[in-house]
Amino acid sequence: MGEGRFINIEGPDASGKETQWNLLVDRLKENGYDVFAQDFPAYEQTEAGRKLRNYLQGEDAIELTTEALAELYIADRRQMKDRLQQALQEGKIVVTDRYAQSNYAYQTAHMPRQERWQFIEWLKTQEQDLPQPDTVLYVDMPIKQCRELMQLQGRNRDKHEADMTYLRKVKAAYREIAEREGWRRIDPLQHGWCWSQIDGTDALRPPEEIHEEIWAVVEPRLP
Repeated sequence: MGEGRFINIEGPDASGKETQWNLLVDRLKENGYDVFAQDFPAYEQTEAGRKLRNYLQGEDAIELTTEALAELYIADRRQMKDRLQQALQEGKIVVTDRYAQSNYAYQTAHMPRQERWQFIEWLKTQEQDLPQPDTVLYVDMPIKQCRELMQLQGRNRDKHEADMTYLRKVKAAYREIAEREGWRRIDPLQHGWCWSQIDGTDALRPPEEIHEEIWAVVEPRLP
C-alpha cells in the first residue's frame, strides 16, 4: 500500500477556499484517488469542535485567552488524529479545509512580529505529534472581496467574521506566514480592467480557473 499525501487549503473567511477544497476533492476522485476530505474545526465530530462552535457563535458567555483558544483548536485536531493517520497509512489523499496553519494566522493576528513567531513556534511544539500537510495552499483573497462574498451568501457571521478590523490583521498575518513558511500562494483576482470589473476593483477569477492553477501545483506531488 502506497504512502498517502496531505494537502491543506488555507485562507481568510469567505475567501473561496471551501469552493476550491470541494473542486480539488472532486478532481482527485475523478482521477481515481481515494480521498479523505475533512474541514476544520470538526464542529460536528469532536467535543472540542462543538465547544468552538458554541464559543464562536456566542452561545458560551466566556472570553478565552489566546493560549486557551489555540489549545481548543489543537484539541479539535488531536481528536481527529487517529482518523487522519489511518487515512494516510491507507494511502489516501487527505484534503483539509484549514488545519494547524489557520491557528498561526488567527491567534497571532494582533501580535507584533517577534511575538508572533515565538507563538507560532510554541504552536508547532504542541502539535508535533499530529500529521502535518505535505502541501499548503493559501487562497489570498482581499478582505474587501471576502466581505462582499459574505453579504452575497447571507451568512451569519461568528465572532471572527463580524470583526473586519480583526480580519484585516488576520489577512496580513496569513500573507507574512505564507511567505516565510513556503506555502503556495493562490491569487484569486484577475488584475487589470475587464468587463466584469466593478467600481475600479480587480475582478474575481472564475473558480474553475483558480482550480486549474491549484491542480497544476497538486498533480505533480501525487503518488
